[in-house]
Amino acid sequence: MRSVEDLAQCLSGYRLTGAVPVLGESLLARRLQQFSVGAAVSAPGMMTVVTRKLRPPPDACAVGSLVEATEQADVERLAQRALLALDYHGIGEVEILRDEDSGEVFLIEVNARPWLQFAIAAARGRDLLAFALERRAAARGSPTVHIDRRAVWLDFRYDLRVCFGRGGLVRTGRLGIWAYIRSITRANVFARWALSDPLPAWIDFCALVQSALSHALRLR
Repeated sequence: MRSVEDLAQCLSGYRLTGAVPVLGESLLARRLQQFSVGAAVSAPGMMTVVTRKLRPPPDACAVGSLVEATEQADVERLAQRALLALDYHGIGEVEILRDEDSGEVFLIEVNARPWLQFAIAAARGRDLLAFALERRAAARGSPTVHIDRRAVWLDFRYDLRVCFGRGGLVRTGRLGIWAYIRSITRANVFARWALSDPLPAWIDFCALVQSALSHALRLR
């Protein structure tokens, strides 16, 4: 619908048939920040970690490629309320948008799975998986250590597409090249790379090289 008149005409049609409409509003025209809250619920407690998606922007409606840990009390409260209302147990992820002009926070979805940026929780000293599995320890009230440590998570391969692919942020001028370089140098948690387990990064690197070679051969 493009106008109030269009909406009124549509609602009139619903009234004539006796149907009850359900209305939704797109938030994408607003100035938004996108948050992802990782959570573990294991009676009698809950552990959460809030992250802010730096890339891609909210209007992409896509998985995060560059994400930073943050403390946002309003976002965390909304995520916890949603999980309690669902009587949720186990690992999950709550997606939330915040209107930076009005301060309103909006629940977008609850995903019943670990989210891709799972390692950022451990980097913050909040081991969600251990919390969810160690039910006996939680029941005894064992203390959970929260470390206020800087954590910026990067999926380098996906982020290259977000920034330099067709319609990418750098290619379209929405992000400057130096801003891009500064942003990736801040990362200290990675989607596939870990010194203690380098195999996933090596496999991903080989797949990236193979994909690049295949693309180059197709262009010849």
